[in-house]
Amino acid sequence: MNSDNKLAVVFGQNGMLGHEVVDAFKSAGWTVATPDGNTTFEVNIGENIGLKVFFDKVRDSYGKPMDAVVNAAAFTNVDKCETFEEIAYRTNCLGAKFLAENCIRHKVKMFVHVSTDYVYDQDWHGMLCPGFNIYNPANAYGRTKLAGDLAIEAIYKHAMSNGTATKDIGYLIARTSRLFGKYRYSFVDFVCETCLSSVNGKESPSSPQPLVDMNTTIPTSAKFVAEEIVKRCDCEEPVRSGYVNLVSKCRDTADAPTVYGYAEAIYEILNDLGLKPYKWFARDSKKFYEQREVPRPLISTMATSVDDAPHWRDALKTYIKEQYANEKAETV
Repeated sequence: MNSDNKLAVVFGQNGMLGHEVVDAFKSAGWTVATPDGNTTFEVNIGENIGLKVFFDKVRDSYGKPMDAVVNAAAFTNVDKCETFEEIAYRTNCLGAKFLAENCIRHKVKMFVHVSTDYVYDQDWHGMLCPGFNIYNPANAYGRTKLAGDLAIEAIYKHAMSNGTATKDIGYLIARTSRLFGKYRYSFVDFVCETCLSSVNGKESPSSPQPLVDMNTTIPTSAKFVAEEIVKRCDCEEPVRSGYVNLVSKCRDTADAPTVYGYAEAIYEILNDLGLKPYKWFARDSKKFYEQREVPRPLISTMATSVDDAPHWRDALKTYIKEQYANEKAETV
């Protein structure tokens, strides 16, 4: 489809996923507006007055309606969310609410809000389908993200019922999990760099470091998520509101990794690529969170909404090969 002259607005453009979303829209031929590129003031999605000014400024600057708005902005630091839940609520819930209201006001065709598997029950032993409402967040991050999801759903349903919103506009709440990508340092990069520390002439850990064998979820490429978001914004089919799970493919819960299993998979991939990794980690036998710790969901695996989604191991191998194997080959 020809996307020339289509206009997208991306919030959270400086984050891992936001960067990828901007790249994906531009690759598809869209014009992309971002807060740092369209204002001379800081835009905080949790402050509705400034947000309204920004939306009006984008409309006036481009002289046309916004076709898509993507919210990849969030307060994602799980430990800090627990300490500063009020601040997390302002960004993760009120920010989502204000964005939805402004999208309706400007008749934006598609609003995509990025959410998380942390909204679910902390110990669900199945593959969660899109919109499956087994909600029981284990921490403040999950609570505030869930509040934002439900606020968006309620606002659009109310606007549709009273005629404020027309049938040609809609929203998607895109839930994803354990993202990795080139625009921000993640667990994958930490494990890779530590495994390759001796190869790169750096000091390796003197003894194996424990990693918990819990927190089962599905590693997912931020680039994959971004491309899927753009596909849904760039579609000629009638707008359908609701939920999608933008995660890698996974056969079942047993196929998804824990934190320790994730590191093990990364180590195996590095070994398969002939990079001679050093195994610096060991399985921690702990199966519970202590009172002083902020808990994460123990099991939160989701069924992907994308038929041709890559398996999480394949997506992980592609990323590691691009970021580490190719880099090593260039220095030899």
